[in-house]
Formats: sequence, C-alpha cells, structure tokens
Amino acid sequence: MKMVDWLFEHIFLFLILCVLIAVAMGFYHDGLSVQNGIIAVISMAMIFGFYHAHTRFYGPAYQNERLAKRLSREGGQVSVVLTSVKQTNTYLNEMPILEIEVHYEYNKQSYRKKIKHVASFTELSSLQKGARKGAWIDKNNPSIFVLK
Repeated sequence: MKMVDWLFEHIFLFLILCVLIAVAMGFYHDGLSVQNGIIAVISMAMIFGFYHAHTRFYGPAYQNERLAKRLSREGGQVSVVLTSVKQTNTYLNEMPILEIEVHYEYNKQSYRKKIKHVASFTELSSLQKGARKGAWIDKNNPSIFVLK
C-alpha cells in the first residue's frame, strides 16, 4: 500500500472517530444518560478494532493483488527459481500461506527475495523447491516482484 493511501485511510478513520466522540459527548451534555455515551465509545473502539484486525490479516492479500495488476500492465517478465518453500501454518480463506524464497536475474544483476504467497490447492504441486515460475517485476525497482 502506498504511503499516501495509508495516510488518507487513517486520516479518514481518525475523522470518523472524532465525529463519534463528538456524538458521544453530545449524548452526555444534552442530558441523555452517560450509559449512551459509554455505549457509543465502546462501539467506536469495536469498529476501529475490527477495521485494524481486518487490514492486518487481509490487507497483505489485497495489496499483493493490486501490485500484481499494476506489474502485469507496467512491469517486466522474468523467470524465477524457487529456492525454498515453507508452510507458515496460516491460512487465508482456507488457502495456505507459504513463505517462498526465490532467485532471479534481471539486467545482469542477481536478486534473492522472500515473499509470502497465498497458494490455491491446484497450485501447490507446482510450488516445489527448484521449480521455475514466471514473475512480473517492477522495471524501476527490480527487487519488487509478484509470481504469475
């Protein structure tokens, strides 16, 4: 996620939080019960907490998807060798998340990177140590890549 997107997203969340706090304070000052204000503050905390839990666990998958779309349009193609494939024992929508180390060359420079990859069950058999896969790379920063 770009820093600007992250910043706007968090500014928006902060503004929502401020509005909800103002509403909660309005409940208190307008003579409504303190319990309504407490309920509003707890609701705000829950919304904020659920949002951050969602972005923490699902955010990387969405970011990788956006990056793959961008690199498929603007990036270059390269062949990578999988040098290590490990299970992380975590899942996203019942699909395993693997930690994959790859090695590739671009413009006469060698790169070795580790990524986390959500693998479909049909893709698992092709993700073995020593296998060759296609990847899209960022032409401006060849250390950024996404498996095809």
